[in-house]
Amino acid sequence: MLRRTAKKVRIGRAVAFVAVAALAAYFSLVGLDRADKLASAISVLVAITALGAPYLLPVGPPPSTPDSSASSAPPGPVNISYSQGVQVNQASGNVQHNSWPFISLVLNPKVMIFAVVAMIAIVIAVLYVKPWAATADVRLVEYSVASPAAVDGTSFEVGSMGDGPVKRTDRGALEVSATPIDITVKNNGSASAVIVEAAVEVVFAEHLEDCAQTGGPLQVEANYDVALPQDPPARPFTVRHGMRFEVEPHRSERFTLTIGPREQGIESWDARLYVANVSLKLDDADHPLKVGRAAWVAQSGDGYDNLNAGLGRDEPCLRRNASVLAQFGRLDAKRSEEAAILVERWAHLTTQDGSVHKPTCQTEQPYQPERQVYGYCAIYTKSLLFVDVSITSSGEAPETDLLLRMISADGVVRHSVRCRVTDRATARDVPLAAGDAKGVGVEPCSDKDQNGVTLYAYPEQGLGEDEMFISVEAIAADTRTLPDTNAAPTTLVKRSG
Repeated sequence: MLRRTAKKVRIGRAVAFVAVAALAAYFSLVGLDRADKLASAISVLVAITALGAPYLLPVGPPPSTPDSSASSAPPGPVNISYSQGVQVNQASGNVQHNSWPFISLVLNPKVMIFAVVAMIAIVIAVLYVKPWAATADVRLVEYSVASPAAVDGTSFEVGSMGDGPVKRTDRGALEVSATPIDITVKNNGSASAVIVEAAVEVVFAEHLEDCAQTGGPLQVEANYDVALPQDPPARPFTVRHGMRFEVEPHRSERFTLTIGPREQGIESWDARLYVANVSLKLDDADHPLKVGRAAWVAQSGDGYDNLNAGLGRDEPCLRRNASVLAQFGRLDAKRSEEAAILVERWAHLTTQDGSVHKPTCQTEQPYQPERQVYGYCAIYTKSLLFVDVSITSSGEAPETDLLLRMISADGVVRHSVRCRVTDRATARDVPLAAGDAKGVGVEPCSDKDQNGVTLYAYPEQGLGEDEMFISVEAIAADTRTLPDTNAAPTTLVKRSG
């Protein structure tokens, strides 16, 4: 019969140590997320068995075999209450040893304790392995409101001839500038997952009125991934988009969603503002995967045009738009670049009572040579300078810089901007330098269209002067010696706010 010895205990400990060390090395090489859970559980059981098995064996040397010369038991009573398999014959004095090893093993307290521990380990292993057996585990890595991208669409007009029926007339293909929601997910599981639906819960849907009162009948029907109703119902409302996007095990995948109105006019300066919660439905998941809240303008660029064209126009219209932008800006969301800029610009241009600052305009001058300034309007607050410049334009004209100076009453240039007039200009802000401009203009002006240039500049330090003279000139791009401040006409502009 096997007996417990120090050697067997050391061997058991060594086997357990090797099993645990091998398991730790395996985890470090493949990672916890990719480790085989069944093999890991078996390794733990092997380590427990090797460590505990030697302690189940009986202790001490084997009992000596009785011989015929053994003295017989003395007469008298014999206590057999703790005997195990021993038959005592008092008459003859013979002692007979009977053993039942299986019963002794089962009744051994150490064996019972080890069996309970082993059963608990097996149950834990089964519970640990079962949920991970060929299942997907898709998590959100990140999401963003990306740069504008083109979406195909169809332009059309709706109207009637005389008293005839109203009908739609298609005018051909037309691309729309959309703002995609960029989503990255990762599948940490061992099975593929399929995203079968995107749900868009719209919590804010308003439009900015065209305060310049432009417009025309042409509209566009854009092929957005998620098409929202042109006249949105009460908020919040949810629109669902069926899709099939597979995410393989242990892989990160990225895709985009474009969201916008099903139909929208394209000949006016109105703009749509949206804030929505986005979530994804997976084929085998009980709950949707929440992506986050996004805020954007549709179509992209309309918000800039709406603001630039409307300043100084219909005051009630501007107040309504300022109120919409204030509500839009109070909602916590990840904003597109255009949405963030619009919130900031409208906040600087709006007074505490909700009205919008009015620009001071220079009387338009007679027509000038190519690329020359013939009129401008300006607003400046403590934290913003806005100037809308009317210039002549020709495709054959050389590159031109716009030089703007803010001059105090004593003739000192306090602030200045020099930027490049280019058709590639975007809605970015331009730096407002302290003192006179240095060097040449390499930064593009804020916006450029066929009628002129719009400029937004934010100073590093507040504009503290109550009023300043503003001059705006168009100069050649390679000009290094700036014209005298007395050479250009100026307009006195008082600070707003």
